[in-house]
Amino acid sequence: MASAKSPSRRGWEAMAALCLSSVVVSGIAWNTLSVFADPVVNEWGILRTQYMVVPSIVAFGNMFISLTLFGWLEKKFGLRKQIAAGLFLMGAGAAVFALANGLVMLYIAAALWGLGLSQLGNSMRSAAIMYWFAKRQSTMISIVAGVGQGAGIIAAAVFGYLVFFTSWRPLMWFVCICLFATMFVCWFLYRGTPRELGVQPLYAQSGAVAETEDEAEGEGEVSGPSLKECMKTWQWWAQFAGWVVMGIPANALMANLVLIAIDYGYVAQSALVLSVCLLSSTVLSPVGGWLCDKFGPKLHIVLGMAGVAVSCVVTSMPDLPLWSLFAVAILLGFGWNTCIIPPASCTVQTFGKREFAQKNTIMCAGQGLGVAIAPTLYSAFYDFGGGYASGNVVVVVCALVTIAIFLVANNKKVNLVKE
Repeated sequence: MASAKSPSRRGWEAMAALCLSSVVVSGIAWNTLSVFADPVVNEWGILRTQYMVVPSIVAFGNMFISLTLFGWLEKKFGLRKQIAAGLFLMGAGAAVFALANGLVMLYIAAALWGLGLSQLGNSMRSAAIMYWFAKRQSTMISIVAGVGQGAGIIAAAVFGYLVFFTSWRPLMWFVCICLFATMFVCWFLYRGTPRELGVQPLYAQSGAVAETEDEAEGEGEVSGPSLKECMKTWQWWAQFAGWVVMGIPANALMANLVLIAIDYGYVAQSALVLSVCLLSSTVLSPVGGWLCDKFGPKLHIVLGMAGVAVSCVVTSMPDLPLWSLFAVAILLGFGWNTCIIPPASCTVQTFGKREFAQKNTIMCAGQGLGVAIAPTLYSAFYDFGGGYASGNVVVVVCALVTIAIFLVANNKKVNLVKE
């Protein structure tokens, strides 16, 4: 049955829901996890590595469910119910986090966040945008990511200031309330896909409403090999490996950025350094979307990973002025965007739009594995190696390997099947 509202209005309401969920999930929740590290570590007398298991659990939960169940859940329940369920699980996880009195409860909270994030992360946003936008998908993905990072700028700065004057628990209760409130708002804003509402995607040419799954993603004409055919090619497994490796440099330093700033003696400015990183990600998100739409995803990946490698060289120095940390934060912000903006473009460019949601979900899950490993791996080098030097070497190697993989494997001229 056709929607009572215009297709355009429904489409932009869906975009508003994606932006709102990004603000709360990415900005207020995920991007402030590192702000809680120092007060929790000091209050409980635990190792940094023990706390950094939290973002790793979140990322592992996200990766596992995205890889195994996201596509099936989307077909069975639809993105609208997935968004609501994801926000509910993250809200419950925030409540457990705020009540935690030890590592067990903290890790349970992280597991709930991981389950929730699997329904709210890149897989969901990319699928929803592919459904609703026939063109400019990378730009729209960058906008959704950018508003989330923009919210993270404010949240990190405010949380970093308040945590010195109050307990970290009230701040986590605030996160909890935001997540549950967003669940209700998004339920009313995101009503379904164009196919479910009987309308066309935005920027689509006039004509009949798409009936097939692939056409409903805003593709127009189904193109490219099936998922099963893709998985028989070396390009598929090379790109999957590339996303796994990329997740390590993209998140290793960023997840530990507050602690790195504290180690250099900038305790009061540590949250500000994180805010600069998120500001860089926000401002450069539209630039990254434009790069992917105009030149393809490889250029974004090369520039992002090169920036992370330079950051590792800088943070290996024994002493740094504050402006150097701000420069590092800017490079890391753009490096983090390589996890968000290029994946959908890479998937479409190499493997076509046929069964896009399933293909992109698998690639994002691979990336999630690297993102999950990164915080704990990098902090372990600090706890057990006496500093970040060895960790920086690993990150630089991973960044260079990532660049090499995508220069070879992301080839838009590859013809995987006979048309």
